[in-house]
Amino acid sequence: ALADRVAQSEFAAQNLDQLWSLFIENQDTLTEPFDLADFYCDPVRMVKAWTIRGHLNPCDDGQPRLDQIDALQQKQQLQFDDELACRIRRLRIKVWDCRYWELVRQARAETHAERERFGPQSAEIMQKALNSEQQPCETTVEYEPLGYIGVKYIITTYLCQDIDLAKMGDPAYYKKIATWVDTEVLQKYCEEGLRCKEEFFIYLEGHTDGNAFRGARYKNSLDIPAGTPFTHFVNGDTTQTETTREITTSLRSNMELGLARAWTVKQQLDFMEVPITIGAWEHPASEKGGAFRRIEIELNITKLLLDFYEKRLRELLEASGIGARPETC
Repeated sequence: ALADRVAQSEFAAQNLDQLWSLFIENQDTLTEPFDLADFYCDPVRMVKAWTIRGHLNPCDDGQPRLDQIDALQQKQQLQFDDELACRIRRLRIKVWDCRYWELVRQARAETHAERERFGPQSAEIMQKALNSEQQPCETTVEYEPLGYIGVKYIITTYLCQDIDLAKMGDPAYYKKIATWVDTEVLQKYCEEGLRCKEEFFIYLEGHTDGNAFRGARYKNSLDIPAGTPFTHFVNGDTTQTETTREITTSLRSNMELGLARAWTVKQQLDFMEVPITIGAWEHPASEKGGAFRRIEIELNITKLLLDFYEKRLRELLEASGIGARPETC
């Protein structure tokens, strides 16, 4: 019986040596099914077995294996060669990365919860401010999350009447939007350096309903240059295109009418000094009426909660005690 146990132990040791060579050759992993004994008489082989197990499941099993390695090394004053020491260090790095990304996911979740609290609330404030007795048609404001740290507000102005383009350019209306963005959104989350304004851009979309175009002329020139890029939505297709002529006091199609609506709003928002792109959406003949005559103002603040997220991540990292990421070998 003793001879059998010795033979089994020697076989397990030889098997581990072969697995270790494959593990090193495959850059700290094994690609085929394998067997490891629960115990090896040689403490260094025991550490190698724990190292392999830890590498193959670092997020769940890595730290317990490191605890075993550290305890055995301290108890028996073990010295490891460079090859084994490096694999143990790399396991520590993997475990650190697992813990770090756990904290990243937690910070992201808390950031999302914050914007889900703040976003709809701020949109409701803006919607109430934009719907006044002086505004003949309804305006709605919707909030959407954007990426991990951004927000999007879609301000929709419905054209319930045949409103002249000049009335769509009421400076007070757009001043309210800009003031709200500054005081109710940016100032709540921006810290010094205003990094939250980086990559802030506006997209404006002029919609026309399915009624046939009846022609339109205006006293003041629209001054839309030839070659102006815009997005065109028609018949279910979306294309990136450019104006083929300078659009001044007359329009020739629903496409140009939608473009004119977006352009008029752009002129009122240019003072915000953020990139603005425009689009024209032609609704089909089956979609007629005020619900389809509208302007959509998309405010894309892609980094609004950057400072909030990074501050919370720093707090979580400090509280976790994981310290700096171990240096590689």
